Amino acid sequence: MLKNLVFILSVGCLGVTAGAEVLTPELLSKRIAEARTAVKSEAPAQSQSLPQIVKRALPAVVDIYAKRKVAGYPGGALQDDPIFSFFFGEEGYSRVPRERVEQSLGAGAVVGPEGFVVTNYHVVKDSNEIIVAFHDRREFSAHVVLFDEKDDVAVLKIKEGDQKFPYLDLSSIDRVEIGEDVIAIGNPYGLGQAVTRGIVSALAQKAIDKIFIQTDAAINRGNSGGPLLNRNGQIIGVNTAIYSQSGGSHGVGFAIPADVVRVYVDAAKNGKAPFWPWTGFVAEDVTFDIAKSLGLDRPGGVLVSKVIPLSPAEQAGLKAGDVITAVDGKSIAQIPLRLRLANVSGRDRVQLSIISKGSSREVVLPLIAPPETIARHLTVLDETQGSHPLRGAKVANLSPAMAFELGMPLEETGVVVVEALSGSTAARLGLQKKDLILEINGTKIKSVKGLVDLISKPSPVWKIYLRRGDNVHQVVVRG
Repeated sequence: MLKNLVFILSVGCLGVTAGAEVLTPELLSKRIAEARTAVKSEAPAQSQSLPQIVKRALPAVVDIYAKRKVAGYPGGALQDDPIFSFFFGEEGYSRVPRERVEQSLGAGAVVGPEGFVVTNYHVVKDSNEIIVAFHDRREFSAHVVLFDEKDDVAVLKIKEGDQKFPYLDLSSIDRVEIGEDVIAIGNPYGLGQAVTRGIVSALAQKAIDKIFIQTDAAINRGNSGGPLLNRNGQIIGVNTAIYSQSGGSHGVGFAIPADVVRVYVDAAKNGKAPFWPWTGFVAEDVTFDIAKSLGLDRPGGVLVSKVIPLSPAEQAGLKAGDVITAVDGKSIAQIPLRLRLANVSGRDRVQLSIISKGSSREVVLPLIAPPETIARHLTVLDETQGSHPLRGAKVANLSPAMAFELGMPLEETGVVVVEALSGSTAARLGLQKKDLILEINGTKIKSVKGLVDLISKPSPVWKIYLRRGDNVHQVVVRG
């Protein structure tokens, strides 16, 4: 580039017009120096070396020790051992349950100078005491500010809040490339902070209705909640799981994308509930077969299969059969729609790119929080409704707001099991939290009132259909 620049300037010297700048050797040197400066300023910023990243990151990464009290019988399995009973008798060990303390181990990253820490929910679930330990051996108590079980994210706050803590910045999946170098920091097996290196193996991998960044950086027990960092020392994900048949790292690890994590971090810092917008439509990924049937040249985007009345989708003019290809001009061919809608806090609308019947158009989708479209009518089913097999099930009408609280798809409707009380008939039948009661004895269940009316009538046989995730289960009970 510089040789071409000198050539052009030299040609300019051959014919100098009136008022033109005379190109002296000194001026030529000056122009070349300016060109070099311009080239240098336009070059992309160089990423840090791995030792530099680690040196900067370690002070902001913490080990997390969470304690929880659980009820149990002293002696555990020995209490039912016939040999133990032979030697010590039936009264040799107390049958009275006693509390014992369990301790879980994980890692986390400080994401704000005020002492906000992000980690996995499963690391701190049901904890009575949480200790975060820094690389310099300082230890602090912390408490959970908010969490989400479905996304497996928890945001903690260090209780000693007057001082400033070192912290790391959150990046975005838009700035992550397959094959780029990454490092994972955690506390594997409680051995202390350790660093592993790898690459990004895949983006937006879907597993168990979750979206992950896949990496081959070694992730082991104790790495949960630790950061996955790029070459700029920014968090691109929070390490959460591995694919392994032995429990050890086999080079297939998963991290929650920073875009999802940011939703909860921002909510915690602002003292608000996490904002996931309710779109009001049901959609499925456009596969090769779907793309072929719609006349598309390749799979990508999502196909709208249902639009809920009076929803943002209906207001935007979306129709069943529309294919959404982008959000605010950003493609969802590789990055799922949910990630595109992750960081919209403070906004009231986004623009969707649509392909409909072979033509393209743009629509504006309003952004609103999941609403309470129907009263919950939270009810514990018991003997007052008659002799039925759902005694002990706590049920509710499912609205977008209720679905959000339970970690279910926001477009689900019907009657949901909120809890199956321990020892109840419903629990013995295997009912679980988030089960949808679809049908009983051939009648579709649309509301709690309809369910109560139905089970109040005696029946010699109860045929119950439940949906759990993507699977439908049948339960048959004779009266």
